[in-house]
Amino acid sequence: MQHLSSKQRYEVVDGSKQRKPIPQNTLLLLLGIAGFLVLVTISLIAASKQRVDVNAINGNEDRSEVVAAKQQLQVAREAVLEKLSRTDYSTNLRLNNPDGTSMVGWRQLAAARWSQDIKAYIESERNRNQQGNPFYRMHMTPGLEVERIRTLDTFGEVSGGNDEFYLSYKDTEGTEVKQKLPASAVAYLLLGKLEAIDLAHNLESQPSVDFTRMLTEIQRGYKPYVDSQKQLLRAQGYSDPLKQMSDVNKAVEELQLLEQLRRQQLKELRTLPTAEPKPVIKGDRNGGKK
Repeated sequence: MQHLSSKQRYEVVDGSKQRKPIPQNTLLLLLGIAGFLVLVTISLIAASKQRVDVNAINGNEDRSEVVAAKQQLQVAREAVLEKLSRTDYSTNLRLNNPDGTSMVGWRQLAAARWSQDIKAYIESERNRNQQGNPFYRMHMTPGLEVERIRTLDTFGEVSGGNDEFYLSYKDTEGTEVKQKLPASAVAYLLLGKLEAIDLAHNLESQPSVDFTRMLTEIQRGYKPYVDSQKQLLRAQGYSDPLKQMSDVNKAVEELQLLEQLRRQQLKELRTLPTAEPKPVIKGDRNGGKK
């Protein structure tokens, strides 16, 4: 048999070429690397499962507390907004359905009452029966159109950047209250007036509006809404805002006292006697003394 040189990389076995056997040290090294990779893979899988389990736990906690509180808040909010903005498009506002539920929301009901006031203003004796008055013997339809244009003119002040708007009224004690309104609040009021003008045009009958009863309904409707807001703060762990929610009535009373004090100070300033100027005798440099 012919012996092959040691420089040759292959040896003949049964007439075929075969790679030389891998050295034992190299084999052990490869086995070690493979084992290390297996361990790393197992560790990564375990860590991944652990992260999934942690996320699942956090998700369950979130669903059981925060998410549940958010869902409860959304239900209460929808009930308030639905009652606030519910709209009946008929020309005869039905205050109640056969099942007793109301067809009219608070905002539309207030607009219906406002529509009566607008019509009463146009039809007032001073406007309808005095020659020279723009409303003199004017039909209600063009009279309401006059009011619509005047409303849009005021809206033009808002859109033009005017921010000098004030709400002025006298409270039940006879004290005049005046506060500045942002232009956005004025725009909201003007949109409400446009709705009232529309109702004045189209309503075949005017519903009876009781604002005392409406206030009671609003307070009753907002109670679960506020309670849900508190519950969400509690679930989110906000302790300070939760305490402040419990103290809002106290804050309202303090603001009212501060406002009354400010009005009283302004009233006292207006009633202070003004000092009369002393007469000055011209030509007497010594002020009358000799």
